[in-house]
Amino acid sequence: MKSRRTRVIPVVQIQDGRAVKSHQFNKRKYLGDPINTVRIFSEKCVDELFVVDISPNVTEIDFKLIEKIADEAFMPISYGGHIESEHHAHKLFSLGVEKMLVGWKGATSVRLVTAIAREYGSQAISVCVDVSEGLSFFNRIQNRHRIIWSPRSLQECISIAEESGAGEIVIQSVDRDGTQIGYDLELIGMAAKVCHVPLVALGGCSSIEDMQFAINAGADAVGAGAFFLIRKHDNSVLVSYPSEQQRDGGIIDSRINY
Repeated sequence: MKSRRTRVIPVVQIQDGRAVKSHQFNKRKYLGDPINTVRIFSEKCVDELFVVDISPNVTEIDFKLIEKIADEAFMPISYGGHIESEHHAHKLFSLGVEKMLVGWKGATSVRLVTAIAREYGSQAISVCVDVSEGLSFFNRIQNRHRIIWSPRSLQECISIAEESGAGEIVIQSVDRDGTQIGYDLELIGMAAKVCHVPLVALGGCSSIEDMQFAINAGADAVGAGAFFLIRKHDNSVLVSYPSEQQRDGGIIDSRINY
C-alpha cells in the first residue's frame, strides 16, 4: 500500500478579463493580469489550476483569453464559467483545457453534464456545488448570481450529479469564500459520506493545516483562492504556493492506492 500526495489546486477567478478574488460571492478584489498570475503558478509547478470566469451579464466565453491562459499553463486546467453547450466544451478542449467545471443548476446541469460525459468521458467533467447556510434545511444550493432554493438536499444533488456522469465533485462554501477562516469541515464530511467520485473542498482555506483538516474530513483534493493570492495580514496581492517539501511532508491523502 502506498499513500499519494493530495492535489492542491489554486483557483484563479476572472471578471471582465481581469484576475479578481471574490469575498462570499460578493465583493471582488482586483488582482491584476490573469495571464501573469497563471504564468507565476506555472513557474511554481502547481498540481492543477481552476480558472473560473465570474463576469456578470456575460453570455459568451472569452475564448481568446482562455487560449492565452492555456498557452502559459504547464499544468492541467479546469475551466468554469458560462459553459452552456457541448459546442463550448469542444472549443475549450481544443484550446488546451483538460476539464470542464460546471456549476450546479439543477436539471440544466444534468443535461449538460450528461452530454459532455458521453462525448468526452467522466474524467473531463466536474460539477461544482456552491453551498450556503439556509433556513429550510442545513444547506441551500446556489449559483454565483442567484440563489436556487433547491427542493433536494445536498446529498441528493451530489448523487444526481454523479449519476449524470460527473467524474469529480467540487463542494464550495459560499459563506467562507475569500475569508481565510478555514474550510467547512462539517460540510465536507456530509458530502464525503455520499460522494463516490473524487471530492474537492473549496472555500475558506487559511493554511496548510487547514488543507490537512479537509482531507481528514473526507476530501480527496483541496482548492484555494485567497490563500494563494492574498496575504491575510495586510490584504496585499501575493501569488504563492506550498513548496514540494511542504506538500510531501504536510498534505497526504487519507485514501490509499493499492
